[in-house]
Amino acid sequence: MLLCQPGVETLAMHPMLKCGLHWSGSALAIAGIAFVALRLRDYGTEIDFARFGMVEWSEIVIFTLIYGLANLMLAYAWLNLLKKFGAPVSNRWAIKAYGVSQLAKYVPGNIFHLAGRQTIGMAAGVPGWPLAKSSIWELGLLTLAGALFGVLAFPLTVSDVSVPFVTLLFVITAIAVVALLVRYFGQPIARHLHGTYFFLQSPPLYLSA
Repeated sequence: MLLCQPGVETLAMHPMLKCGLHWSGSALAIAGIAFVALRLRDYGTEIDFARFGMVEWSEIVIFTLIYGLANLMLAYAWLNLLKKFGAPVSNRWAIKAYGVSQLAKYVPGNIFHLAGRQTIGMAAGVPGWPLAKSSIWELGLLTLAGALFGVLAFPLTVSDVSVPFVTLLFVITAIAVVALLVRYFGQPIARHLHGTYFFLQSPPLYLSA
């Protein structure tokens, strides 16, 4: 249960409202787990798990752990946004809140993890406006990161463009964008984009705020 945690600057809130927000966030997380369970049940009828040997199951476990750890980058990136917008919270609380809310991401609509993060944060006493701004900026920065990765698709549409050239262009462009974000919006915003880059392309390397 995600109640107020040490390191979270809280606001006064009516107990009934706080309880309602708390249970709303928990309900969204439970809905995400239930939806994933139903999908796994459906997939179970299409996949012959008897064909999986020790190697295949080991690979599934390893990649599941890698993906789970990679989400730490996104949690730390979100933490940077909260600090930027005046809602400093503890690392531990941010990781826990982000992880629980991510369960709701798998509910159809792909927005309920944002709603869950908002309710979980407000239930813990985190101001609502910084939480909302962090979600808006997160969506914008995720879109920007996705657009930058589109540079890597140039060889698929322009035959004269080589893969090494496009890779170099992507790296230079990414560095330039991060530098501009640092200059005009501050390091926390740039760190969020940096964390998104690494989440989309590599194992969890972004573990510092």
